[in-house]
Amino acid sequence: MGDYSLDYVVSEERLHAGVFVLYHQGEVLLEKRKAEKIEDAGMIDIPGGYIEIGENVKIALEREVNEELSVLAKNYFYLTCIDYPKTDGRIVKLNYVCVTQWDGEIDALEAEEVFWQKIFQKDNLYLNQDRLALSLLETKLDEIKE
Repeated sequence: MGDYSLDYVVSEERLHAGVFVLYHQGEVLLEKRKAEKIEDAGMIDIPGGYIEIGENVKIALEREVNEELSVLAKNYFYLTCIDYPKTDGRIVKLNYVCVTQWDGEIDALEAEEVFWQKIFQKDNLYLNQDRLALSLLETKLDEIKE
């Protein structure tokens, strides 16, 4: 896990992705990737997308949430950054951001489907990194309640 934030600007050749955890009343939004996707086809994960060089995490969040889900992120906070080693040897920096408020109706523009699932139900997630991020989010939400 790294020391990144919403303001972190991607300026290096390493791959960075924004993973956007939409959270509402104890549930998170997940996606089933389209079968024709080159990477991780048919897998269940948290929606997200690559951060372009020159973008910061906040700008990528706003762009990708709209491109992937047709909504505008309104209230959100940075959660964590977790390395994801790909099968080709590259490491992707997964920047997790929790979105707690948005405008618009959610639509699966790039996934086969999106669906709500209880935050504690993580067994069907493809990536261990997603399971870890949701566990961190649970802890953070518990701290906020106290």
